[in-house]
Order: sequence, then C-alpha cells, then structure tokens
Amino acid sequence: MNNNNNIKKWLWLTVRCAISRKKIKALLEIFKSVDNIYEADFNKFKPFKFLTDEEREKLANKTMNGIDDFIKTLSDNQVKIVTSDNEEEYPHLLKQTYDYPYVLYCRGKFVNLNNFTCVAMVGARKATEYGLNCAKNLAYDIAKSGIIIVSGMAYGIDTAAHKGALEARGITVAVLGCGINRVYPQSNASLMKKIMETGMVISEYPPNTEPLKHHFPERNRIISGICRGTVVVEAAFDSGSLITANIANETNRDVFAVPGNINSLYSKGTNSLIKECAYVVTEADDILCHYTDNRKKSSFDKENISDNKNEEFSDKEKLVLSVLGGEPVHIDKILELTNLDFSELSEILLMLEVDEKIYSTAGNMYALSI
Repeated sequence: MNNNNNIKKWLWLTVRCAISRKKIKALLEIFKSVDNIYEADFNKFKPFKFLTDEEREKLANKTMNGIDDFIKTLSDNQVKIVTSDNEEEYPHLLKQTYDYPYVLYCRGKFVNLNNFTCVAMVGARKATEYGLNCAKNLAYDIAKSGIIIVSGMAYGIDTAAHKGALEARGITVAVLGCGINRVYPQSNASLMKKIMETGMVISEYPPNTEPLKHHFPERNRIISGICRGTVVVEAAFDSGSLITANIANETNRDVFAVPGNINSLYSKGTNSLIKECAYVVTEADDILCHYTDNRKKSSFDKENISDNKNEEFSDKEKLVLSVLGGEPVHIDKILELTNLDFSELSEILLMLEVDEKIYSTAGNMYALSI
C-alpha cells in the first residue's frame, strides 16, 4: 500500500517537475519505479533525447519543499491522492488501460472503486428532452441496483445522469477535465457539492488546473477506463461521447446505446453505435443483465417480512411494506390495501423513507428500495 513518501515522490515528478504522462511512461520503462527515478542523478537522465535540458535539471533537483504543505491542504479539503502503484485503492480496471494516469486526485467521500461495479453514462451537452429523461431514468434505476454511475459533470446527459443517481440515493462519480477545486461548468456547483456528499469527483490534473479544451477528450479515457460498461444516450457523429465509447470498445468493455429519432442529429452517433458495436438499451435491465452478480437484492422478503432478523418494524410498518414492491404504488392504493388513516400512513411512509427502506417518486408513488 502507498505511503506518504511515495506520494511525495509522485507529486515531485508530476507537479514540481511537471513531466508529461507520455515521458513518465518512458522513464518508468527505463527506471522501473518512481523511487528509482527520484534516486537518479543528472547524468542518468543525460542520454535520453526525449527530455529537454530544463526537464533534466528539474529531475536532478530533489527538493521536496512545499510538498508536505500541499498534501496537508488537499487533505484539509477532502482530497485523497491515489497513485498508480497503490494496488489496493487505484482502480484495477483503469490500470488495465494503455494510457492510465499515474496520479488521481479524489475529492469528497472517497469510494474504493475496486469494491463496486461502475457504469459510465455519457452523451450530448445540448441534449433533447427525450435524451435527458432517458439518462435520468436509466441512471436512477441502475444506481438503485447498487452500481456506481460515472460521468463527466458536463451540461446535458452528464448532468441528468448524475442527478438520476443522486435521486436514487446511489453513488455517482464525476471525472473532471480540470483541477478538483474548479467547478466546470460553474452552474453545476451545487451538483458537484451533492456528488461529493456520497461519492467523489476525480481528476488527473493538479488543483487549480483550468478546464482546457484538450483536457476533455483526455478525461474520457478515465471515464470509460474505470467502468465495466459505457452507455451513450444521445450523441452526434462528432460527439466526444463517441470517443468515450470507442475507447471502451477498444479496451474490451461493454458499450451500450439508447436508440433515438433517426431524423435527429443528436441520435446519429448512438444509432451508428448500435449498427457497429453497441448493445441496444431501452430499459435499465438491458444493462443490469450484464452485471447480475453485482445487483443488490431487496431488503425485504414480502412473503416472510416478519422473520427478517436484521430489521425491527411495527405491525403497521410491516403491513405497509407487505403491499409494496419494486414498482411504485400510489398512496391511494396503499390506503385501500392497508385500511390505515391517511395521516397515520403518511407518517409511516415518511419514516420508512427516511430509513431508506422505501423511496418515493413524483405523484405520491412509493416503492421498496432495492
């Protein structure tokens, strides 16, 4: 497992020396580890033509001044640093990709992604109402199953996917194309805050890095890299979402696409994916059936709910739970089935929802949490 000294060496290499990912890859092929790179003197770097004189000087300077303060500031702001040689916490799936980042900055409630199944959901920034509804509803149902929704916190489909997962009280992860202390787009500041309450935002870029145009295609490889599958909801032919899907396909990950209007520019890319390599998605089960080993089972056995030794419910709570299932039921139907008073039923539903035993949807509909 990584120790603080190792993290410091990675920060020395990536932040203080500012060596590019491509050149770090070359150095690791030669020196085998960040420790060996740090121990090498100027003469050891001299033969390598891919390094500039300035980079050789930086690599020869072993000062760590300011790095301890940098790490403390990050820690004080809920930022965890995970490096690629941390076998326990660095995402295993990401490590299997060709061009994985060597340092990840994770802000919020750290989630060890190796303990979960992750599914990416991406699509058009200028999405249609159809696309936004599809993304939100799919993300809601997938997150309910215990799978983590990963996206890029951009306008449109990304935002809808994150919101759907949050409404399901699931975990969602945003991969940023800027430093983890930047909010982009700025209008998603409140969304980013909510994501970090139960999940995290991730970036390979050091804090304060601006959201530069070329960062977004780069971050797409991380979105697909940490996931077993990528869902494209709406995408034009030139969409960055297709880059994410293509990377997923090239790394033997599942690619899913939601079919769209054949006359819509925003569906040209997704419909093309379906022709070429993607599984068709019209409901969440089209995705979940690929990952059945990771689906959560219901907390309640409806035929034997009173025997659940892990929960203690009143008789009336058991009655309410016994008439609910996976599909939302209107409160009027629950009243009819239980013969409870409206005020009494409302209080029971509220308490069960607070305890996350059930969830509600628009229109006074209720269902068992999965």
